Amino acid sequence: VTYSGDDGIKYDKIIVKGSLTIQPNNTDVFLTATTIIVESGGEVDIKTEGDSVHTITIEIDGALDLTKDPQETMVGIVAWEGNLTITGNEVVTKMAGLSVVASVGTNVLKFHGVNLGFTVGGELVLPDTQTGLNVGHWSFNGYVDQTEICKIVSIASSLFGETHITCEHVLIYDHSVGSKIAYVTRSIKIFTSPSSISRGHILHTGLGKFEVRNARIENFGRTTIDVIDSTKIQPTNLKFGPMMKQMEVTYQGTNQIARYAMHAHHSKIEAYFTGNAVLYSPRDGMVAHNSRVHITGNIIVGVDGTGIF
Repeated sequence: VTYSGDDGIKYDKIIVKGSLTIQPNNTDVFLTATTIIVESGGEVDIKTEGDSVHTITIEIDGALDLTKDPQETMVGIVAWEGNLTITGNEVVTKMAGLSVVASVGTNVLKFHGVNLGFTVGGELVLPDTQTGLNVGHWSFNGYVDQTEICKIVSIASSLFGETHITCEHVLIYDHSVGSKIAYVTRSIKIFTSPSSISRGHILHTGLGKFEVRNARIENFGRTTIDVIDSTKIQPTNLKFGPMMKQMEVTYQGTNQIARYAMHAHHSKIEAYFTGNAVLYSPRDGMVAHNSRVHITGNIIVGVDGTGIF
């Protein structure tokens, strides 16, 4: 099955036992679902073509059902020994250094070099470059984050081999010369809807395939930096067959472990996280748990815990 449009339907669960390809066909793709499940042997291939301007947006929107799913595995994209590949267009420049200070009140950014691959409508993240903070305390005693987002409204090249970017809004803070500015727009965006009751997560486990390249993953992950407080279950005496028993909840936790933005969980294959932009997660951005994952060239912004764990 190939999905190439925007049907306006909000799907509860998309369960893939065969093959599902999500790919533009002369138009942008938009898909809304609570959970996409890739079963063992199933294949989900989400991809854009390098010579196409069309994009894919997947919106996760829904709520956990703790009665049926007490350990919070649903809501997001979950591959149970399935094949999950997400492949966006190559990104020419992921990060570029400011050639001059970007001062408060300006809306123009200047970079060394031309043909950086940025596009009008794309977004840049300017990092917090303030100095002199008291690093003796993790919260910096009243620290105010000075990270800013620039939405690009125009791009020009100077006679001196520079690229000048005009932002939609003026800057609120100063950003130091040489600081690395991250380009976070990708041809594939997967995000949790602002209206969603529960946040999404991406998880793969077991065999199959797991490759996420050049995608933007935004507002994903549920596990927070609070103390882990996982739900506990145990088997009852009711058996359904060999290795199959009814389970019952003995304790309902409030901060389930292992629900991170991007998570290879005991994946028994080589996995790849390359060229992605992960924005805003309440604990960890990318996690390789007992898995062999090639993690290269990614941008991670606004995670409350560890960017890569």
